[in-house]
Amino acid sequence: FPTILIFSFSFIREFLKDIQDYQGDSVAEIHTFPVLFGVKNSINVAIVLICLFCITLLLPYCFYDFNLFYLYSIIILIEFPLIIIVFLLLNNPSNQSFKSIALLTKVMSVVGLLIIFILYR
Repeated sequence: FPTILIFSFSFIREFLKDIQDYQGDSVAEIHTFPVLFGVKNSINVAIVLICLFCITLLLPYCFYDFNLFYLYSIIILIEFPLIIIVFLLLNNPSNQSFKSIALLTKVMSVVGLLIIFILYR
């Protein structure tokens, strides 16, 4: 599970960074998803990925023997910030909002790793 968690979050983070780098990638003719399918479609895909990730994060608590510490820490430290990211993406995202998203995802990466470290030590 930790591997799936880290991979999924890293994938979403890099996907969001690709959206942020759209203009530079477009000028340099780098064929990323946002360049090929547009920023709006990429934002929609990112929102779907985030929602699926939020659901996936709850599965260990529902189906395995994960405790309430896991549930509370995931909801407060990971899912709430992801919901904030969704709102930033839905409310006419700007370059400044993508900078906020990048900072937020960096902090969430460290927090997610700490949660995994505490649970699997």
